Amino acid sequence: MGKFELSLERIQKNIDHLLMWMKQAAQSSGIDAFYISSCDIHLNEYTAGHECHRYYVTGFTGSTAEVLSVKDGPLFLFVDGRYHEQAEIEAKFRGVEVVKVPFGKTMLTALLEKIEEFSVKTIGVEADRISYNFAQELGKKLKVVPYVDWDFLPLMKEGIQCERVITHVRPVDLSWVGRSAEDKLKSLVSTGEGFFISALDSLAWLSNCRGVETAFQSSFIGKGLAVDKKLVIFVLKGTKIEQSALQDKALEFIYLDDWASLKQALFPWKKVITKLYFSSQSTNLFDYQILAELWPTGLSSDFTRLTLSQAQKNSVEIKTFFAEYEKSDQAVFNSIQWLKREVRESGQTPSELDFCLKANSYYKEAGAREQSFKTIAAYGAHSSIIHFNNSMADCFLKNGELVLLDSGGYYHSGYATDSTRTFCPSITPNPLAKKIYTLVLKGLLNSMNAVFPPGTLGAQIDALARAGMRLEGYDYGHGTGHGIGINVHEGHYSISPRSTLPLNEGLVGSIEPGIYLSGFGGVRLENGVVVETHGTFPGMLRFRSLTYIGFEENLIDFELLTSQEKKWLYQYETACAERNRSSFNAKTLESLSSFSLPK
Repeated sequence: MGKFELSLERIQKNIDHLLMWMKQAAQSSGIDAFYISSCDIHLNEYTAGHECHRYYVTGFTGSTAEVLSVKDGPLFLFVDGRYHEQAEIEAKFRGVEVVKVPFGKTMLTALLEKIEEFSVKTIGVEADRISYNFAQELGKKLKVVPYVDWDFLPLMKEGIQCERVITHVRPVDLSWVGRSAEDKLKSLVSTGEGFFISALDSLAWLSNCRGVETAFQSSFIGKGLAVDKKLVIFVLKGTKIEQSALQDKALEFIYLDDWASLKQALFPWKKVITKLYFSSQSTNLFDYQILAELWPTGLSSDFTRLTLSQAQKNSVEIKTFFAEYEKSDQAVFNSIQWLKREVRESGQTPSELDFCLKANSYYKEAGAREQSFKTIAAYGAHSSIIHFNNSMADCFLKNGELVLLDSGGYYHSGYATDSTRTFCPSITPNPLAKKIYTLVLKGLLNSMNAVFPPGTLGAQIDALARAGMRLEGYDYGHGTGHGIGINVHEGHYSISPRSTLPLNEGLVGSIEPGIYLSGFGGVRLENGVVVETHGTFPGMLRFRSLTYIGFEENLIDFELLTSQEKKWLYQYETACAERNRSSFNAKTLESLSSFSLPK
């Protein structure tokens, strides 16, 4: 399926119609506002363009945002710090007002403040596109009216034809995942218990099956019910299932005509299951209402037993991550070297879009079946847009400017990779670019080389990443790290100022500090890491890097690095050089080697 894109005129027409609909609904239904999320019915982070209702009425293409339509006001588009610049560029429509949620404030808090400002008492929501948890939080402050088959949709989607994605369920090799579905079920589910699984990555993990038909995901489309010794998987008719999956005695597939028939399909387990667990974060309100009707008692939102087991990788999974990152690292390094050669040797700078497409092609050469998110390939000032996702055919690099490449892929195992490198193809970069690059590098080195006890909070590691740049008056408006699994963002691992999640052995995630200067450019350096037992200090943990892509010698001000940071840099660059992925001059490495000599 090609890129889904609406004309500016069509988006403006949708906005005008929604504002009119809101006024009419206020009179006929008594609602004061309507909430529109970025999600599809599976609450995926990356939603296909034609499924993202928020895009239809704002033109904003970022992965995360909230929309609030109030009866006596405009449409409010709420975006976090990653998207402040992008929203300004994309959402310039009559009737839309961008609300830039500052770092440290949640989207929900900002939304509730606007709700209070406009004296909203009753709010309408799309029941199948809002999580039960979010609806519950709104319900603490106002009356929530669930809409099923929202009557505005036919007008909003008039004339738009989109084919349904047919998913293909493919089992993965046990040598990549380490545990069978049967083994996972035995450790998770007891007799009389059940887990309703709506998050696609959790369903893929538990079933050991994958699918690559949905953009930026390796999971197949379905919903699951984990019971004693069996995982029942509900899929839509037309879904292709490989024979080996059908023969797995731990899996049972049931075809549905549509998701509206889910209630009937769940009914046979009503008497079998006395305690049903569901995720309040990943179960939509519509599905929750079905569960609550079938299980009026014995329903629990404590889903941690499953998600924590999913997040804490076994030794086989960790080995797989290293193998997949090796492929992605080479793709990123090849992309960087290609652009440097084009700039320094041919003198003809490829466009920003050319670079993006070239990077994606290197992933395919490495065996990637799909990108794990939309590649961010940004030149110059675009690199300050944290989640820039619109590489341009008419944007060309100027001398001394920065280039940022944030990318990742899915290979046959279905685990995501995610790495970011910033570089300057010109021999001599802008002095300011050199300064902020070095400060970001200091943040990465200090956080990535932390030694810490089990249970250390993500907020403590976050402080290490920011300390050096804050002394120079810099900071960044996003977290320092997120979990990585079958989805490029996974729970139970978070490094941010607000994170209270404990870091424990077996978690896989990212460390990615940055500095972004609007109108000039930005720097982000991101390594994938695994939390492991420290090899020298008993009872302590450390991060082991999954990413081995050398840093940029021409962007480092070595005078700003401490002796310890130079030691860490030497050790890392040496490891990259062993993999032929370092661009450091041999003399530079030799000069740094003295900092690693025993005293």
